[in-house]
Amino acid sequence: LRDATALRAVAASWLADAPRAGLDEARRTLLDVRDALHLATGRATDRLTLQEQDQVAAHLGLLDADALLRQVY
Repeated sequence: LRDATALRAVAASWLADAPRAGLDEARRTLLDVRDALHLATGRATDRLTLQEQDQVAAHLGLLDADALLRQVY
């Protein structure tokens, strides 16, 4: 999420040709995954472990961890 913020700042400053297409959608996806992770773990954490992937996927309405990772990566 910090990288997305940095890219938006660079794009806004016109210092470089930063990729803009899809940036907001990617940021929203990561925020959704983080929210689902917080629900799954019951705490504020930003580390998605292997053990939590299926539960996070379920919170997002996805079939399994593989579907989650395809969406994120």
